[in-house]
Amino acid sequence: MVGINNKPNYNLNDVKSASKSMSIEFRGRKTRLDILNLDYRLSDVALCLSQLTPDDYRKTIYYEDRIPDDEYISYFTRPGNEHFEPDKLYIKFCLLEDCLILELASFHLTRF
Repeated sequence: MVGINNKPNYNLNDVKSASKSMSIEFRGRKTRLDILNLDYRLSDVALCLSQLTPDDYRKTIYYEDRIPDDEYISYFTRPGNEHFEPDKLYIKFCLLEDCLILELASFHLTRF
């Protein structure tokens, strides 16, 4: 990690557009497993990402060897689970290929 900024690197409208078109990739096996452990489908992940607000933003993380990630913490209720408490999710991502693809680095319940 090289640095942290308190202003989003990615436009939230681009994030929502990529989410709504389901243009989402997972950065690694752990991200995929975390989503499976939540019993979320790709459509749930996309819906959650499309509902992010500026108030959910926490920070941008800059790296030496790759593009930055924006970090969000958001509350999300999966469709059909309205009678349960919302999940408090830690979400970290970047946008690739001129904002056409959202690469999801983290998507799990907050651990702190």
